[in-house]
Amino acid sequence: MPITGVVLTVLLSLAGGSAGPEFVTAPLERPPDAVGQGPYVEITAAVVLEPNVKEITGDTLIGEAGTLVYGAQSTAGDAHFIGTAGLAWSPSPQLIEGGVRIRIDALGETLADSTEYVTSATLVSPQPPGSQLNIPRFTLTQNALVRLIYEIDSAIEGAVQGNIASFVFRRGDAIGFPSVIHHEAAPQVGEDQYSNQSMLLFELDAGPYDFAAHLAYQGTMIGEIQPIARVDAHVNFRFEIIDQPQFSDCINGPNQSTILSCEPEDKDIDGDVDLVDFAIAQQATR
Repeated sequence: MPITGVVLTVLLSLAGGSAGPEFVTAPLERPPDAVGQGPYVEITAAVVLEPNVKEITGDTLIGEAGTLVYGAQSTAGDAHFIGTAGLAWSPSPQLIEGGVRIRIDALGETLADSTEYVTSATLVSPQPPGSQLNIPRFTLTQNALVRLIYEIDSAIEGAVQGNIASFVFRRGDAIGFPSVIHHEAAPQVGEDQYSNQSMLLFELDAGPYDFAAHLAYQGTMIGEIQPIARVDAHVNFRFEIIDQPQFSDCINGPNQSTILSCEPEDKDIDGDVDLVDFAIAQQATR
């Protein structure tokens, strides 16, 4: 959806007398005039499962939630490669959920069994030509407290030479503002297991926002040398507008004066300013 279309949608929502802040989501499909990759999942593999038998396959799903699966197995039944890449997207006015996932299970038992593969899954807002603005993945109709919960989990084994998992949250109209609100990337090399779960609370102004969830893995599996390749990785996220009695209104409500700061410091020194810090700040004023 063009920027003007998103703005018009927001204006119509406001004109309709919306009682509270809502998410207005941009479509998942990739605009035809966008440059760069849109939301996509992709699998490319060159597989040798016995002498003189090689298959090169590549498939890409762009602009919709879904799953791609590629599998191959030797006629002798002693080698196989199965790769899966998926993308999820489920928006509503109060809650947005989504994520990306990659799974690889490959086994080779002889030198004739080898696999070269590149597997990726990405959910990211594409960019219109000639513009430095990202098409917003959602627009917030009013100032609001927004809770973000995300999870990165990456487990690899065997012949995986390159890997990355990341999550980025940023403003959709970054001119005049810091673009990146929050970013986390798993180590790219030398870490076979990476896992992190975070729950963050943001005071967000009305306007457009976007984010990127990304996974990518590549490797070369050679039977009897590097005979195993396994990956189980995902980046899941959840955006939720907070409208619950236990949270004081940090925007313009009557409890604003009782809170020392709407964006508390890292009180528990865990590296994140999240709901725990918010609760500590509230407790300190009572």
